Amino acid sequence: MAFASRTCLMTFLLLPFLATATGCRTPCIQGQTDVATLRVLASGSHCGHDEPTPRVRIADTSAGLERLLSETGLGLVGSPPDPARERFILVHQGLQPTLGYHLELAGDHARLEGETMVIRVIRHEPPPDAITAQALSSPCLLLGMERTQDRPVRVEDQDGNPMHAPSK
Repeated sequence: MAFASRTCLMTFLLLPFLATATGCRTPCIQGQTDVATLRVLASGSHCGHDEPTPRVRIADTSAGLERLLSETGLGLVGSPPDPARERFILVHQGLQPTLGYHLELAGDHARLEGETMVIRVIRHEPPPDAITAQALSSPCLLLGMERTQDRPVRVEDQDGNPMHAPSK
């Protein structure tokens, strides 16, 4: 009888440890993902967006990706994209007065905030005393994001400012 009581007590005491040792701080739901993997598919400094405000466009199909590529003149780098496994996010920095502006992916994962996937990019601009070519530029970054239930996407800069309104 004492053995059964000790076993029960040990199980009760170890239960919180076992629950946290699995890596789940909250109850684990099989297949739930809190982040989506990101990768850079292409980038450029002349992407055809002639508005001064940033813009984000999302494509979910091969035809949509081809349309983004033809509108921007970008060429893909790395392994071929797979529309069955990735969504395509084109981030425009907006029309800039000189060269020297560009976008960089801040990390290799998007984070989940509520129901929205949030992607962070770094907006670079030339220093005030830099000597740059006086040519308009339209920097952009084309990303592949792992599909995770096709949640809405928000892209923000390094300061948390939105690069656009949330979109699906």
